[in-house]
Amino acid sequence: MPRIWKRVRDTGDVNTQPRQGRKASVPTVRTIIWTAKRNKQFMLVHIASEFAVTTGTRLPIYTATDWLNKIGLFAKFMICLPSSQVAKCDRLKWFRHHCYWSTKD
Repeated sequence: MPRIWKRVRDTGDVNTQPRQGRKASVPTVRTIIWTAKRNKQFMLVHIASEFAVTTGTRLPIYTATDWLNKIGLFAKFMICLPSSQVAKCDRLKWFRHHCYWSTKD
């Protein structure tokens, strides 16, 4: 697993940068899916799988935040929520809060 993903998961800091003097590994969708499965982030697994089909398997990004921004528009079309929840909040905000950062729940 690339070091940057481990640090983001452990510290909860979405702005974590690679350590100086080390080139950060570029995460693959496979790595993202593996990490998400281990953390029981099943919506992220589903979206990553679909995203891989449409864009290829490598994503040239370094942090979880960058990756979320890349799939943001895609995620809006993927998520199905009860109409009552859709009316109350933006789908992407719901996705980020409930699906992506769900390791502590």
